[in-house]
Amino acid sequence: METINEYINVRRDLGLAREMKQILEDEKERIYCEFFSQSSNVGQEPQTKGFRKDKMVAYLEIIGMPDINGKTLDDRILDQKIKIDGIKEHYNECVKSLKEDDNSHSHLFYLIVIENVGISIAVATVAEKFGKSEKTIWRNEYKNIEKQLSRIRILTDSFSL
Repeated sequence: METINEYINVRRDLGLAREMKQILEDEKERIYCEFFSQSSNVGQEPQTKGFRKDKMVAYLEIIGMPDINGKTLDDRILDQKIKIDGIKEHYNECVKSLKEDDNSHSHLFYLIVIENVGISIAVATVAEKFGKSEKTIWRNEYKNIEKQLSRIRILTDSFSL
């Protein structure tokens, strides 16, 4: 059951990291549109002492401003990409662990969630593989992973993976 919970937590973390990266990219795009949309006057400051600030220079100043941690918007986006890559590696390890786990509830979870096999077919497959009756798998193993399956459904509805 620990392997299943680890998988769910890593999948949640991956969804959150991707969501955060998207928020940062959306913010960068919003700033860009603010400066470069057809109707925008932002960054076109009046000429003072022979110098008029260019829109691109003003845009680069804004996105280049460090936050409280000293990181620019591009730095934070890059950090999220690196974080996502690390979480993906851990996610792949969790999938491998689920696949190789030698207990019936982990194998059932793997078939249903990772392989996307129908529940009835997964129960029959696990029953055959572990030499148990389908009724036993439904009663014991499926019942044990039902809560985790509902957590996965919630994650799937919340984040696209």
